[in-house]
Amino acid sequence: MITGALQNGAGDNASYEEYYFRGDLSMNAKPVKGGFGLEWMTGNGDNAFIFPLGTNHKFGGFADAFLTTPGSGLHDYYAWVGGKCPLEVNHKIIFHHFSSDKGGDFLGYEFDYVAKKVLTENTSALIKLAHLEGSRAIKDVQRASIQLDYSF
Repeated sequence: MITGALQNGAGDNASYEEYYFRGDLSMNAKPVKGGFGLEWMTGNGDNAFIFPLGTNHKFGGFADAFLTTPGSGLHDYYAWVGGKCPLEVNHKIIFHHFSSDKGGDFLGYEFDYVAKKVLTENTSALIKLAHLEGSRAIKDVQRASIQLDYSF
């Protein structure tokens, strides 16, 4: 999958032009799935590509260190592997390597883990774990969440 966008100032906003690019490849060799990719949000040191109506939680790591794009931009190189294990639990492990767009400074790396179990036709349980080892500019983060979903 490949996605791209151009963002620039409009109206009374500052004049800037930033870019977004995401590309990834995945494979399914049952029972194991995997993939890798990259996500680039450019930045010039002052302005960066932003997502004013969304969150990067799903794509930028569960530690949420980059919910807003740093002014110097962000490069996220990631890889993941997952599959269904005994007891019908879906597991996924994701690795992220973060660096800035301007200057290429190392910002940190993150390991994420997610497990999902369908309990009934309408309910499922989800566990997410995140461990971010940040650079001097980014704080280390450990995060865990448990979620119970009901659909009707």
